[in-house]
Amino acid sequence: MFESLPQTFRNHNLSADVRTLLLLRKAMDKKLVNTLGDMYLVLRGLIANSPKDYGPFATAFYEYFLDIDIKKRRNLE
Repeated sequence: MFESLPQTFRNHNLSADVRTLLLLRKAMDKKLVNTLGDMYLVLRGLIANSPKDYGPFATAFYEYFLDIDIKKRRNLE
């Protein structure tokens, strides 16, 4: 589901690759990600290395996830 996510972040000059997806998956397996807000915080911790990255991160995150139809009670996997 998230194959193109690293490219979206790279388009905004942020460092993201397949390791980002693997670490996100690990967090999901440990039940640390239950909502889209949780995913935002986990990914921000992985990708945004300084406060100056928060703006581009938020832009990339919303660009990617606003195009996905997430229904209530739907598993994010």
